[in-house]
Amino acid sequence: MEAGLFDNIKVGFVIQARMQSTRLPGKVLLPLPFPNGSSLLGRIISQLREISKSSSIIVATSTNPENDILEKFCLEEGIFCYRGSEEKVLSRFEAIQRKFEFDHIFRLTSDNPFIDLPSLKKVFHWHLNQNNDYSSTKNLPIGMNFEVFRGESLIKSLFYAGSDFDQEHVTPALKRESHFKSECLDIGYKYENIRVTVDSPADFLTVNILFSIADSTGLQGLGLIDYVKENYPWILEGNKGVFQKNRTLNLREEILEAKIILEELSFQNAASLLLKNL
Repeated sequence: MEAGLFDNIKVGFVIQARMQSTRLPGKVLLPLPFPNGSSLLGRIISQLREISKSSSIIVATSTNPENDILEKFCLEEGIFCYRGSEEKVLSRFEAIQRKFEFDHIFRLTSDNPFIDLPSLKKVFHWHLNQNNDYSSTKNLPIGMNFEVFRGESLIKSLFYAGSDFDQEHVTPALKRESHFKSECLDIGYKYENIRVTVDSPADFLTVNILFSIADSTGLQGLGLIDYVKENYPWILEGNKGVFQKNRTLNLREEILEAKIILEELSFQNAASLLLKNL
C-alpha cells in the first residue's frame, strides 16, 4: 500500500456478517480451502490487516442467538464486534459511526473473501481527491467491488433513509439523493461477470478451488483471477449459473436486471416483452 495513505485519516473497515443464510447457512465461518483452511471471515480480516495498522476492523452482526459464535470468533481475533438489528443494517453502521467517529468507512460483506489491495488503495485515493461523500467501483469481478463513504455523510443520510430497503442496504440514500456527491470509479477490469462471492454451494466450491490455488502460488486479488482465467478458465465456469439477489434501487433497474436473467436462460420473447414496459 502507498505509504501514508491511511496514516492521518481515521478509516473503519466494517464487515457485515451473520450466520443465517438462505442458500448456504453458516458460510461465514466455513474453511477456505475446505476442510482445514482459515474461515471465510478470517480470510477477509487477514487481508485487511495488510492495509494499515492504524485502521479499525469491525464486524457488524445482529443480536440473533445464532450469531453468538461470531462474537466469540471476533473476541479470539481481537476484532471489535457490534451487534444490532437483524433487518435494519443501517442502524448497525450508525451506531458504529457514532461510537468511533470515522472519517471514512469501507463497507464490506462477509460473503466476499477476495480483496484486491491495489484497487482498494486506488479507489480510496480517488475518493479523497474527488471529495466524494460516497464512492464505489465497477467492472471488477462480482464480490470484489468497493464502497467507501464519509462517516459524517452516513449520519446525514439517515434523514433520507425512510424505506425498509434503505434500512437494510445501508447506502442507497447516499447513492440516490442529490444532497450527496456520489461517483463510481470504473476500474477498467472487464471481468465483471466472474463470480467470486459466496452465496451458494456452487459459489463456495468455486471459491474453494481459487483459494487452493492462491495458497499454492502466493497470488492474491486480481493477480489470482488473471492467472486462473489464463490457465484454468473452466474453474470460473463452475458458478456461472448462480444469479445475484436483487439489489436494485428502483423498478426500472429491477426490470433491466430481470431482462438479463431471462436472456441468460434463453427466454428472449419474455425479455423483449418485459423491456417494452419500461
